[in-house]
Amino acid sequence: MKDCFLLGYHGLGNIGDDLMAKSFLIEKKSFYNKIYTGKLLYPFQGVKSLNGLRKLIYMFLADDLVTTGGNIFSYERKKSIFKIIFIYMLFLFRKKIGKTNIIDSIGLDLEIDKRLRKIIIKTFLLADHISLRDNFSYRYLRYCFFYLKIEKNITMQPDRVIRSKTALLKQYNTYLKCSEKEFFIWFISQPAAKKNKYSLQITKDFIINNNIFKKTQKGILFCQGNEDILRANQIRQILEPNIKCDIINYSCNEDIENLLSILPCSKFVVTERYHGALLAEIYEKSWYKLPFTEKLDRVSPSIFLKSN
Repeated sequence: MKDCFLLGYHGLGNIGDDLMAKSFLIEKKSFYNKIYTGKLLYPFQGVKSLNGLRKLIYMFLADDLVTTGGNIFSYERKKSIFKIIFIYMLFLFRKKIGKTNIIDSIGLDLEIDKRLRKIIIKTFLLADHISLRDNFSYRYLRYCFFYLKIEKNITMQPDRVIRSKTALLKQYNTYLKCSEKEFFIWFISQPAAKKNKYSLQITKDFIINNNIFKKTQKGILFCQGNEDILRANQIRQILEPNIKCDIINYSCNEDIENLLSILPCSKFVVTERYHGALLAEIYEKSWYKLPFTEKLDRVSPSIFLKSN
């Protein structure tokens, strides 16, 4: 059996990437002898974490390199330039020695610099299998390959978390009885919000002008790190005292079960995060988005459920 190196942001405090990795492990674990990955902030069952030189060796020499996670090719901060260039060099080396490069459930960030976009396209040309998670990314990449007169098999499938809905619900058997019914969940993203200088005013207008909050007594603000907590406190000041707010800070993949135990009981979902929308769809909840990032504009409440 082959070995695999899983490249992504799982194990680093992001519930979307953790769920994508868990989905991959549920579906593909039996296909591989061992699955390796990089340094993790917390244990991740099913993968072996490697550091330093050993990580680089397995990353470059494993039979399959599976790159997954929506932001893996995104420009989020200045050092993202080095990440994008490194992945291109990684794919290039592996291609030359006959290893398999797989891109799985990726969405392209088309707001980045044109030069970086060209590097990303070149990286995709070095992939043996490509699966994109949204129609916008799919059409753009198909256009690029057509323009370059290159024939390459590209598939478009829903995000890996959506595709593994049944398996995830089975693993996290979280349809529990809840004592509270009148609450909502808000997926916070300060990194997304700070890209829009009017984000706080947009948030105030959204809360004041939306009737969904008038019949709700409690909100759960779901954060992923200290940056998100700062924004959550701003939102709490707007909502209180009419709506009592609790803050949950996601710190390890064990928190997935805690979130998924309350999400089925929520009245609706507000999200600034891509996977907040997908989780709302999985649990068939009405959801509303604050699209501070372009990728959330690619999702509409119609995968399974129409928002009302």
